[in-house]
Amino acid sequence: MRENDFDTHSFAYIVEYENTTKMLSENLTDKSFLNSEQLITGNKLFFVVYVPKKTISPCFGNARGNVIKVRADLSPRVKKFVKQHELYHCIDKATWGGWIGREIRANIIPGFKDPLGLLATIKASFNKERLKFYWERFKRAR
Repeated sequence: MRENDFDTHSFAYIVEYENTTKMLSENLTDKSFLNSEQLITGNKLFFVVYVPKKTISPCFGNARGNVIKVRADLSPRVKKFVKQHELYHCIDKATWGGWIGREIRANIIPGFKDPLGLLATIKASFNKERLKFYWERFKRAR
């Protein structure tokens, strides 16, 4: 790594951090913004925000750009798995299988690392609200 590369990467992180912090502070309540963490994966900065159930239900989590939202009401094991699932969506570059392929990859790869988290998440998904969500999503094919 050249000396100038470090400066360029450092500046990019600072700009990304400032832009994301501004976006988060404008779009989330102060309480939910304080309930967050930062991850660096693959030289990219991600923000994980734990939000109330009503914010993203029936989803357990979602990811847009470098912001990952995870429901705060989930058990610690499920939250940890959902965070890794959404992070995988953020870094997944594969295109095979469409949305079903994306979901398979985002469950299988983190599932190898945390099989108990995968099982806990599957168990937590067996309720009327989630099963209806899956069925509707499958019908819409996305």
